[in-house]
Amino acid sequence: MTNQLYNQAQAFHRFFDDREPAAPKKLQQADLMNRVGFILEELTELAVSNCDKEEEIAQTFQEINRRLLAAKEKIMTKGMNQNDVIVQQADSLGDIIYLSFGSYVLMGVDPTEILDIIHNANMQKLFPDGTVHRDKVTNKVLKPVRWAEKYAPERQIKQVITTQRQS
Repeated sequence: MTNQLYNQAQAFHRFFDDREPAAPKKLQQADLMNRVGFILEELTELAVSNCDKEEEIAQTFQEINRRLLAAKEKIMTKGMNQNDVIVQQADSLGDIIYLSFGSYVLMGVDPTEILDIIHNANMQKLFPDGTVHRDKVTNKVLKPVRWAEKYAPERQIKQVITTQRQS
């Protein structure tokens, strides 16, 4: 499954953002911060998924901030990582993937079909004029105006989870 996920992400990037290097190299600071920002956006959506009220969202963000400060303190206390930057980045991204799959395990959800649905939706981000539109600051690939109504993956994901619950 991991190889398939990598190949899907690679296909997306080759089509929408073809900056894949010929050999492994570290992410530069601007790209690193953009990628962390994209991941944080998804993490905050996950974090508020149980919230029904604005107060709960505010409390959740307070808890996220508390945990970010604790993570910063842990890093400051243990000192600078002596590994190569690319090793640190690869290790951290691997841990994020591993933790994500662990979350699926704790939910009892097999993500295989869900990840295919998300990939297929992401591959539909080409604009009607045949071009890719990107955020000017982060270089993130933008969704066309009608993308959500045509390709948003949630409806299909709901069907997959319903099927898994019935199995």
